[in-house]
Amino acid sequence: MKKNLFILLIGISGISVLQAQTFPFRTYSIEHGLSESVVNDIIQDTEGYIWIATGFGLNRFDGVNFDVYLEDHGLNNSNIFSVYQSKNETLWIGSENGINYMKEDSIYTDSSFIALSNSVVISIFEDSEGGMWFGTDGDGVWHFLEGTDPILYTTANGFRNSQVRAIKETWDGDIWFATRDGVTVLSNGNISTYTTDDGLPENRTRDILIDNDSTIWIATRNGLSKFTGQGFENYGIEHGIRDPKIHTLSLARDGSIWAGTEGGVSQLKEKRFRNFSTQEGLTNNIVYSSLADREGNIWFGTFAGGMSLFLGAYLENYSTDNGLPNNLVTSFAELENGEIWISTYGGGLISYTDGELRYLYSQHGLLDNRVYHLSRASENRMWIGMRDGLGFYQNGEVNSLSAEEFPFRKVRHVNESEDGTLWVSTYDEGMIHFTGDGFTQYTTEEGLTNNTVVSSVFDDEGSLWMATYGGVAKMEGDSIRVFSLQDGLPNNRVMSIIKDHSGTIWVSTYDGVAWFDGVQFVDIREEDGLPGRVCFFIGQDQEGIYWVGTNKGVARLDIQKFYNSDRTISEQGIQIINREHGLIGDETNLGAYFEDSSGDLWFGTIDGLSKFTSSEYRGNDAAPIVQFLGFSASGRDYEDVQSIELEHDRNYIQINFSAINFTSPNQIIYEYRMRGIDPVWQRTTDRFVKYPSLPPGDYKFRVRAINSSGIWSEEQAIMEFVITPPYWQTWWFLSAVILSVVGIIYLFYRNRKFIFHFQFLKIIFYTKVLRFKHLQNIVLHSIC
Repeated sequence: MKKNLFILLIGISGISVLQAQTFPFRTYSIEHGLSESVVNDIIQDTEGYIWIATGFGLNRFDGVNFDVYLEDHGLNNSNIFSVYQSKNETLWIGSENGINYMKEDSIYTDSSFIALSNSVVISIFEDSEGGMWFGTDGDGVWHFLEGTDPILYTTANGFRNSQVRAIKETWDGDIWFATRDGVTVLSNGNISTYTTDDGLPENRTRDILIDNDSTIWIATRNGLSKFTGQGFENYGIEHGIRDPKIHTLSLARDGSIWAGTEGGVSQLKEKRFRNFSTQEGLTNNIVYSSLADREGNIWFGTFAGGMSLFLGAYLENYSTDNGLPNNLVTSFAELENGEIWISTYGGGLISYTDGELRYLYSQHGLLDNRVYHLSRASENRMWIGMRDGLGFYQNGEVNSLSAEEFPFRKVRHVNESEDGTLWVSTYDEGMIHFTGDGFTQYTTEEGLTNNTVVSSVFDDEGSLWMATYGGVAKMEGDSIRVFSLQDGLPNNRVMSIIKDHSGTIWVSTYDGVAWFDGVQFVDIREEDGLPGRVCFFIGQDQEGIYWVGTNKGVARLDIQKFYNSDRTISEQGIQIINREHGLIGDETNLGAYFEDSSGDLWFGTIDGLSKFTSSEYRGNDAAPIVQFLGFSASGRDYEDVQSIELEHDRNYIQINFSAINFTSPNQIIYEYRMRGIDPVWQRTTDRFVKYPSLPPGDYKFRVRAINSSGIWSEEQAIMEFVITPPYWQTWWFLSAVILSVVGIIYLFYRNRKFIFHFQFLKIIFYTKVLRFKHLQNIVLHSIC
């Protein structure tokens, strides 16, 4: 046995302080369709759309596509600073030249607001009485209330400064203004201002936020300030905020405060700050605007970086960009001291402790830097399966078994039995039972159907189950029973095998996962909701949830919901986590799943690793909002999709629709049905459907959607239209034809009747003539 002291400080590669990990930030900028990368303001309207005010146009975003509005569409200026939706669903747009508003997709300029045409409108607000407030960049703030004359408030009226960046109303009806010289309050017609003399950390204020407890928060150029009613409680760098120059504030669903600064964003939760910058995935550190949307996501509008969408802190990602020696992460283990070990194929081992990475390579004692497997065993030992053999780490030492002790390579998995012996799974060389004093090899000659064994597990009766590339092998005593396709396996290439909390055997294969019901395997495949066919691992966490790593992301499998007879519940049985949700890579690695002692999950992929914190994960719990985007008939577009009547030759129909959901916009599944055409609901992931040749008739088209967490849209989108028949199929035409045919038949009948009568008279006439001639002949014969 080779023994090497694990001295991590040898060489420059031995130890490294971990660089910042990345989090689930998604970026939207010019290359994605945003009209300009400077984002001044962001809101979400009642239909779910995100509206973005930029330096070049107003943008509407549905999660997939951007619609851009410029001066050609009616704006008085394309440099937009603020946007706001009032209670009557009017969209107000503040620009470099005053105010526009939008109703039903049309933009208007009203003469009522001509006084603002030379002002830059940087803030908009509607008060509880329906009055609109427009704050300007140096020209004061205007108040418009229907039925009254507009009022302008400036320094002449008691404001200390006429630049008004934010406006809010408190529960008691007071209006608060963030200005460049303190926070001004309008209360019952009286104006007062809070400044540094009253406890503000800085007079230059940028934003105001009122939280769920009616507490007032103020963004200043020198930190965050909380108004307590008696004074101000301030938070600066000394309290953990990354940068004190705050531009914007937003309130998250969990009650935390998000501050956008000139050095990134800071989250204040339970009196502690957590900071995020470009190192953690933010697109730009200068944050001008922010929004907490209806799904619980946080949006940040930046200076020159477009928008960043933060999905949550549930995933921390590591790759070669921030400390990993290799992105091909294969396995994990945790020692008694809480130290997490990570193996890579080509980059050796990494020890992770409190944000610090330590590296272990072949020069430190490993047989090979290509490591397949790690597993913690008895006596605080960690087994190391490598391409070149087997080793273990214990008490700070690396021990490698020599070729004489263990003459097998490509060690894929180590399973230590209760008696302390090892069952070692290998590529190409079968299963090895290693006792320390010797070994027994099990291959196809002993009953396996394939010599590639990737993992094993003991069941409750003590039988050994093995995952092989030829099916599942169960060893009972000296006999081996093999389960394959005919026994219910979805594929004979089995990638991993586990025993769950109830003692049930589960496997992941090249075509789905399956569980053993005592007689055969019952499969769950891609068509049942898994994100991909190839399933590299399956694991079960402390809560009983199964996790399946595929070639297209990780699936969260809640088996109780999955097998529920209620479809609305069963649809929630599988949730998908992939790159769209922040996973570092969609293609996972064989067996690369681990749950640590704190309940965090570790997923290994070909692009690095992701650490998943279940307590931070909320899923995609907001129902998608379905609406129609367009309707076309034989190449002609129709804007009004509620009352359409088409001629018979315009029967090639295309209907476009969308379900607004920003958490997983590309994982929305639609169900649609056309009355009289579709016998059952049809499924698609497309945002359109085509009917190439509809017959005349009255049609009702319905569409609904389900998101990545199995949540259905609360309402269906319904469209009705008519395709009129051609004139030869109309009732009046058919009636005329019928009447004509009846007339012709009648005339024909009458004509035949006349002819028949004429012929009858003719026969009578000729009969009488003949009789007359006969009598004449008799008379003449008598005379003669």
